[in-house]
Amino acid sequence: MHGRLAGAGDVVRRIFIHLDRRSPLERFAPYGARVVANYNYFQVAVLLFDAGLLSGAGLVRVLTAMAAAGYTPERVANSVQDLMRRGFVQPPAIRKLTAALDALEASVDRPAWRFIHKFEDVIAGLEHLQRAGPPWETEINYLGLYHEARFRQQQHRLFGIRLLD
Repeated sequence: MHGRLAGAGDVVRRIFIHLDRRSPLERFAPYGARVVANYNYFQVAVLLFDAGLLSGAGLVRVLTAMAAAGYTPERVANSVQDLMRRGFVQPPAIRKLTAALDALEASVDRPAWRFIHKFEDVIAGLEHLQRAGPPWETEINYLGLYHEARFRQQQHRLFGIRLLD
């Protein structure tokens, strides 16, 4: 399969890694913008929407699922703020997101719409957050990064006991 894909260009545009163990974000810096560590699936949905790969209706479905899972609008907005702070999302994307949500108001059930409205109120204050995003690395030394991670893991062993990093 690798032989068929080799030379085909960017076959993988982006990789999303869900941080269920709260790994440090610095671990993903060498990969640039291609690898995005995320804390929840709404962060993934926002980036897919911004790239034109997810519709506004898809965003609403993810927000509805987040509300059903117990997320508050503030917590979901904080995850958007996190993406902005790390430079993955810029204010124009937030304007595009809120416009898409507004356009779908009539098709969303009442509890979900209240959640979305509150979410929009919270992210409206994020306009000022504009940070440079991570670079889009074209040449990544995956083998070198693998060996570096293995070395780091071996360094954290003392008398056969694995230490946390």
